[in-house]
Amino acid sequence: MDITDVIANRRSIRRYTDRSVDKTLLEELIRAARMAPSSMNTQPWHFTVTTGAARDQVVEVVSRSTVYLQDVLTTMDAEHRAMAERFVCDLGGAPVIILMSVPRGEEEFKKLNTLLAAGGAIQNLQLKATDLGLGACNITFAFWVREDLAKAVDLPEGFEVASILVVGYPDEQPSPPGRHVNDADFLGFEGA
Repeated sequence: MDITDVIANRRSIRRYTDRSVDKTLLEELIRAARMAPSSMNTQPWHFTVTTGAARDQVVEVVSRSTVYLQDVLTTMDAEHRAMAERFVCDLGGAPVIILMSVPRGEEEFKKLNTLLAAGGAIQNLQLKATDLGLGACNITFAFWVREDLAKAVDLPEGFEVASILVVGYPDEQPSPPGRHVNDADFLGFEGA
């Protein structure tokens, strides 16, 4: 697929088939994520790819976060609340869950650079997933379960989970959402 098509076709998938994903495809996703730019080429990330029992343990920890999200859920309409509760309980049935971790406790400027790099790595991974016919969804989670997640996957010392990516074969085809068109200013152009 052409890169423009991959970008246009990427969607956040929240329902997956139970078809397993071959490890070689997952290695391609991680390779693509590693190619993201980072300040001074620090590559400040760590990926923990889980399937099977390890995946189930991550789901169990993440599903506890609904207790902490009740205030947020009450701000949603009934349809979106039901969708969110269903998704968090099993992360859409995705057979693969990837935890993206970054160094913990950095000073503010360094942390900003780290999170910008992490965002680029996440985008690369999602675009590669689309290119391979997979679906992916990058989710935030209740940080109250961050330490439990670290223990569940034996996260390397000095890292903390920044984001969770669910990956698998899509069991839905979401329509493209509308995009803002008045969110850019072009300054200094002749005739503008």
